[in-house]
Amino acid sequence: MASLTALQLSAGVLQIAEPPLNHVRTQLRELIGRQNKTYIDLSKEKYKLDCSEVARLNDMMSDVKRYKDKLTKIKKEMQSVYQRTKELKKRAANVAACKQRDYQRKLERLQHEESLIGSQ
Repeated sequence: MASLTALQLSAGVLQIAEPPLNHVRTQLRELIGRQNKTYIDLSKEKYKLDCSEVARLNDMMSDVKRYKDKLTKIKKEMQSVYQRTKELKKRAANVAACKQRDYQRKLERLQHEESLIGSQ
């Protein structure tokens, strides 16, 4: 008799507790499903961000290469300008020296002519 009462009592408790437990189990499954979907969505977004970061890094690297090439070109142009300036300064010094010699010769010739005129 005691076992029959225990069985009836446990059946009654199950009738009372089972529907809310099934409802909670269903809600838990839905929650886990949404959590998995959110995790997958977040993983996709992270992958997109990682890809965009890689793309941005590649863009930066190509910019660095382009600027390095520009810098190399400017450096070559500056060296060329320096060499031309150096040569022009050298030529200007030679021209100035030639003019100075010509002026000195003219001055000497004039002094020589004056001395010849003065001695007559």
